Amino acid sequence: MAPALQTIEETFHAALDCDPDQLNAFLDTRCGGDKALRTKVEALLASHRKAETSVEISISAVAANIIGNRQPDSLIGETIGHYRILKRIGAGGMGEVYLASDINAGRTAALKVLPAHLGSNMERLRRFEQEARAVAGLNHPNIMTIYEVGTDDSRRYIASELIEGETLHERLARGGVEIREAIEIAIQVASALAAAHSAGVVHRDIKPQNIMLRPDGYVKVLDFGIAKLAEREVLPSVPENEALKLVETNAGSILGTVSYMSLEQARGAHVDKRTDIWSLGVVLYEMITGRAPFPGDIPGEVMSSIVEKEPLPLGRYLERVPPELEQIVTKALQKNPQERFQSANELLAALKHLLHKLELAAELDQSSARDSSARWIQSPIAAGVAVLAIALAALFPFYWLRKPRTAAIPEKSVAVLPFENLSDDKTNSYFADGMQDEILSDLAKVGELKVVSRTSVMQYKSGAARNLREIAHQLGVAHVVEGSVERSGTHVHINAQLIDARSDHRVWGQTYDRELSDIFAIQSEIAKSIADQLQAKLSPDEKKAIERPPTSDVTAFDLYTRAKNIQLATTIRSTEKTDLLNVVDLLNQAVARDAAFFDAYCQLAYAHDILYFSGYDHTPARLALAEAAVHTAFRLRPEAGEAHLARARNLY
Repeated sequence: MAPALQTIEETFHAALDCDPDQLNAFLDTRCGGDKALRTKVEALLASHRKAETSVEISISAVAANIIGNRQPDSLIGETIGHYRILKRIGAGGMGEVYLASDINAGRTAALKVLPAHLGSNMERLRRFEQEARAVAGLNHPNIMTIYEVGTDDSRRYIASELIEGETLHERLARGGVEIREAIEIAIQVASALAAAHSAGVVHRDIKPQNIMLRPDGYVKVLDFGIAKLAEREVLPSVPENEALKLVETNAGSILGTVSYMSLEQARGAHVDKRTDIWSLGVVLYEMITGRAPFPGDIPGEVMSSIVEKEPLPLGRYLERVPPELEQIVTKALQKNPQERFQSANELLAALKHLLHKLELAAELDQSSARDSSARWIQSPIAAGVAVLAIALAALFPFYWLRKPRTAAIPEKSVAVLPFENLSDDKTNSYFADGMQDEILSDLAKVGELKVVSRTSVMQYKSGAARNLREIAHQLGVAHVVEGSVERSGTHVHINAQLIDARSDHRVWGQTYDRELSDIFAIQSEIAKSIADQLQAKLSPDEKKAIERPPTSDVTAFDLYTRAKNIQLATTIRSTEKTDLLNVVDLLNQAVARDAAFFDAYCQLAYAHDILYFSGYDHTPARLALAEAAVHTAFRLRPEAGEAHLARARNLY
């Protein structure tokens, strides 16, 4: 039976306190006849002695280097290769960094002078130079450009572009990062990793200190391949728990900064491109929460956390975290590399998809707010209110200054909550969602109403009892719409009600028992009734827009609703490509039944765009399909905002 880890550790630490001439006797007594225990303890002791020797040699080498080659600042004014040293601008375990002038090219450069011990292994140095040239050849906007790797009088150096800005580490020290900014930074880092991985180069040391943020918004990843120079292999025969001990005691035995190490790095195992994905996942987690996913006060505690624990959900630290973001971080931090994103391109596609959704939601919210505000400002009522406000301000200046004010919730404001699916067939939930979405869209066409976007209300899709007052308060509205849908064959039973959330008073309610063919009439009736109850006047154009059915074919609408529901629910699952292809198929069937189905063409263009821009089918044929759908949408309704949005997504 294998000895317990605690027994091994206790015996090992006790042995460290023994005099060398008493060690064998101590082990004879302590281990008795347990040969397995004695073998493991002796292996740890041997590794510990080796680690101490390595550290002593390293310290001696540094001391000799300082004495023999002078202090780093004394290089100022000297010339290394064809670089004149101007000033020292940084330092780290991988070397001193100087601002230098390239005498030949007439440009400034960052010159990193490597410590002597990093250049002592010629084979590793050769592989590093090979990797550095491979990365330099990519000429990628998010990778620091390396000009050359050279030697001058036994001093190894790396000359690279000089990057203005600050490191992500410095940025995080100043405070938290907004979710969208964090995603944008992660996208650029992932893009750099994807390019490097395609050249066969693994970074091995992704961390905030190696990510530069330029003032113009560009992100640059530093030090590709340099960590390889510091790598020292842990022998396969060393057990996992002993390898973890070596990480804590053996300087430089495992790559990277401990907090950003992948599990395989912490174990001293073989690493591949997926170790960079883990590290970027840690960086993303830290940007969003301001905390490390695997905390600890000392390296050993951090590594134990990496090996044994799971990070707390992002939602523990922030409210309303996009579910897809939670999924991305969770997948990047899977302990089994096989369960992570298998490539940086896959991670990049997921991040871009998420950012696209967030930007689209923000754009729709802002557009709705702008349209409502513009109509309100132009109305005679608004002008009257403005005059009255000026008069009141003149009459009661001191009251206005003393009275604490809170933002008033508009009376004509409403949120359409997800409808409940009461059908026997629970797969009809897409139909209930579609009903809610169409009513919400119709109400959004009324200029006098403030209507909360679908993105904001879908978080309340739950079977649990809703606290309408709290929901309305969170969404900043006075009223909410609730409803249920029961579909049976060609018959539908729909219940809808308008609630004043401030008093829980039922303002209006109606039940509809109709044939499925009447679905569009029901939707417009509900929307007009709600607008009427909220005393929102409809212009002739608004009334016409609400009463216009999206299609003349109910089956086409059913296909469209299915497709839209799948697409809106699509996340970073491995089935996403399959889901999107299913969406395209359903929408193609819809437009085949109704060639004038404008909304279906807009949704079809979006599906093709995601397949193309996310890398699932990055082909000219897929892009042409997206462009064709956009063209048809414009031909059908050139004045519609949805058509312009479809074109913007396609060009984006």
